[in-house]
Amino acid sequence: MQGHRRAIISSRDSSAATLLSLRLRLTTAWTMGGVVLLLLAPLTAPELIVLCLIAPLAWLPAGKRNIFHGPTATFVALYLTTGYLALNTRWSPDPVTAIETVGMIVILVGIIDMTLIILERLEVHALDAMAVGLVGGMMIGGAYLCFEAFSGQLVRRMLVPLQPWLRPEARHLSVDAHGAAIFELHLLNLNIAALTMLFWPAMLAIKALKPAPSANRLLLLGLLPAFSAVFRSEHATSKLALLGSLGIYLLYQLRPAVARGLTITCWVAVTLFIVPIASALFAQKLYTSPWLFRSAQERVVFWGYTSEQVAKAPLLGVGISATRVYHRTKGGANAPQAPGSEFRLETGWHSHNVYLQAWYETGAIGAVLLLAIGMLILRSFAAAPEAAQPYLWSTFGACALMAGSSFSLWALWFLATLGMVAVLAGLATTLLGRRGLQS
Repeated sequence: MQGHRRAIISSRDSSAATLLSLRLRLTTAWTMGGVVLLLLAPLTAPELIVLCLIAPLAWLPAGKRNIFHGPTATFVALYLTTGYLALNTRWSPDPVTAIETVGMIVILVGIIDMTLIILERLEVHALDAMAVGLVGGMMIGGAYLCFEAFSGQLVRRMLVPLQPWLRPEARHLSVDAHGAAIFELHLLNLNIAALTMLFWPAMLAIKALKPAPSANRLLLLGLLPAFSAVFRSEHATSKLALLGSLGIYLLYQLRPAVARGLTITCWVAVTLFIVPIASALFAQKLYTSPWLFRSAQERVVFWGYTSEQVAKAPLLGVGISATRVYHRTKGGANAPQAPGSEFRLETGWHSHNVYLQAWYETGAIGAVLLLAIGMLILRSFAAAPEAAQPYLWSTFGACALMAGSSFSLWALWFLATLGMVAVLAGLATTLLGRRGLQS
């Protein structure tokens, strides 16, 4: 009888172990699939940020289902900011778009807050499975983007006959000497930006997984295609972001206090003084400098013109989405040219600078809130394990540099990707902390 009971118990243990193994593999596959999809189709980021809740919720222990508690200081600032943005929609020239944007931001902030809370309550094996998925997804997505960047987007060109919607607009195409269509490399800019912002969370995940030295070298080698894809691309902002964040990482290894102080100083300067900085660059006619590539020259004009418009509503701003509205009504061929150039004096579809756009559309109040959010994020790093901090500061640097010369402040895919970065960096940090406690 006792032998029969032991056999039943052993059978149950075996079944439980098999089920646990299956759940872990599914979790890894789910996370990996999400990361790959984000890298291949960044515009899906708002949907993916919602789906990223599923795996953590599935692993939430029964005794820890109460996930509601007071938000951290960072999220208090984020919720206050969404309240101000909701008020800002009242004087936006496009209130419908502004309300839709703010509504999505509220959802994104709430989901990110909830996901980070849940991750802190999960067991190590669940966090481990997600971290493996993150690293695996970065390796697969990075390898694909590297191949596309070096092959002239061969995969996309092969798929166009099967999926015509993949064919880009004529303005993104050129023709070679043999009459074959060439897909412009800048079509990968969004993908490369997402890859750049996820680079340091993936590096932190490798650190948190604590693989054997030989496996660690293989994992780092697996991220080399991602690194190569960035520098093969035409997205100069991603190159700057990756190099700048690498500088923060290396400096942190030598002088942590200097790295922290420099990052904080730059954040304060760019959020508070971007208007006079942009105005000075324009006044010096930097847009005529031959060593600057064309898109950078044009952005200097955008920045200079936008900085002049800030004075029209310095405290509250001109309203969310105003830049696009004024571009349609006042920009384009009707706008005068900047002195000594062919570039039009206008704001463009957006400022190509999150900090300047914050001043222009949300005023000094919005800029101060942005400053506070960044400072609270940096302050929160002090609670992370010491081994995680170089990666976290580098992650912040990469995202801050990306925001300085690239996408619109209200691009939901960009905001959602920043949210994914926060979630995945939080995942790796939590795992590293748990592993440290166990060792």
